[in-house]
Amino acid sequence: MDLGGTRMTDRKAREVLRMYRKWFRDRHIPKRIMDHDLVCPSAGAALKHCHNMLDKMEKMVGVAEDKEKFARWLGFIQGILCVCEHFTLKQLRDHNRSRSRHR
Repeated sequence: MDLGGTRMTDRKAREVLRMYRKWFRDRHIPKRIMDHDLVCPSAGAALKHCHNMLDKMEKMVGVAEDKEKFARWLGFIQGILCVCEHFTLKQLRDHNRSRSRHR
């Protein structure tokens, strides 16, 4: 899967999903489905929606037709995490890279 010119393997995609799932659970952020026709009422609601997206993203990994969708959804989640000041841009970038690339 191509994310910003870098290749993300299916293994790395699953690793990132596990890391974010743990991050949401550790902060007791529940899952919530948001109505796509409504404006998001708060940062908290956006984070709950992001947590809910992870289960659906897990099913996209390894499916060729879903690679672009996975990348868009991951970008959305990372955008919310950045705007809510939970991670820096550098940290988010490094989440997508293999360990050997950012040592």
